[in-house]
Amino acid sequence: MPGPNAPHRASLPPRLAFRRMHFERQWYPTPRSPRFYMEPYTIASDRVPGAEVFAGVEIDLVLSGRGGFYLDGRTYELAPGTVFFYDCMIPHDFTTPGPDKLELLGAHMLVDAVIAAGPVPGDLRLYEPFVALRSGFSPLVAGPEEIAGQLRDAWEICRSRGPDWDLLAWSRVHAALTGVRAGFAEMVAEQRNPSWLQHTSLAAAAIEFIHQRYAEPIGLEGIARACACSVSSLSHVFSQVMHVSPIEYRNRLRVVRAMELLCGSNEKLSRIAAQVGFESLSQFHDLFRRVTGRTPASVRG
Repeated sequence: MPGPNAPHRASLPPRLAFRRMHFERQWYPTPRSPRFYMEPYTIASDRVPGAEVFAGVEIDLVLSGRGGFYLDGRTYELAPGTVFFYDCMIPHDFTTPGPDKLELLGAHMLVDAVIAAGPVPGDLRLYEPFVALRSGFSPLVAGPEEIAGQLRDAWEICRSRGPDWDLLAWSRVHAALTGVRAGFAEMVAEQRNPSWLQHTSLAAAAIEFIHQRYAEPIGLEGIARACACSVSSLSHVFSQVMHVSPIEYRNRLRVVRAMELLCGSNEKLSRIAAQVGFESLSQFHDLFRRVTGRTPASVRG
């Protein structure tokens, strides 16, 4: 079911090959690391094109330059001051015209951090815009000035590493998330498409439950029961919104969690596999390699 402003869903252009990126060790070196990371980065004209896929979500600000942002079949124009957001598991890439280059400031967050950032448990409003992107919702933020200011402030705080820098920076990132949600809610209200919003909300609720219970032997029945819907409705809606099944999403989350443990501990592979819910070491190896393109042992170097 297409969402508001849904583009024609195009297949990945032939020039764009998938690049699975792995930033867990760089961004989150220990389990005690903040659940968000900020950095400025540059997209140069000589960059090798390729659609990146990695874990987490982002809100980015264009500091200078012009170019394009490719997201799952559509390209959006970027200019200085543009603020945009995206689910990093959706294939994405950047383009720059001629010799120009893009200077960006990115705020990367783990999905768990966004889900937990609601005012009460089970409030998924801050995460729903990222889920809605898979239904065609534009990643460009209207009226980006306030959010741009929050991102700049957060980066200055991160750079300073002063007292309580992580808490203060997160408060600015949280404000940026709230701004993204406000724009999303306004767009949905204008579209008057409550059924589409219900689909997005159901998918987000299923994702929250999966994040809480991913290491347990949960199946479709358990997820559907927690979301107060039928198995068929859950499978249909989740697959339409997320383009993967609930169980595949759970399996990918197990791999992400395993990646964090591999980077932040010296636990044996068999122990890590059991902690994230795999029934055997061979199952862990097979799925880890399919999702990341690497072996678990290679993550530790």
